[in-house]
Amino acid sequence: FSRRDLESILSKFRAMEGDRKLIVTTEKDSVRLAHSPYFPQELKKYAYYLPITVKFDPHNALPFDSELQKRLYEIIDKQ
Repeated sequence: FSRRDLESILSKFRAMEGDRKLIVTTEKDSVRLAHSPYFPQELKKYAYYLPITVKFDPHNALPFDSELQKRLYEIIDKQ
């Protein structure tokens, strides 16, 4: 995130009404925010993330698995 992005988030957060305000992000974005030197300290106690899990559709798992194996073998053959 750029400094401008985070200044915008802070400005919008401050403009929100009420005492029960939160910032909810994806797990990936929470890591980006945690490592950003521009993430305002003021917002850290309001920031939460939603854990992300990956699940494969059992009806499509075999085609995915076959395609993945094919691509991996292509990569290995090129080495």
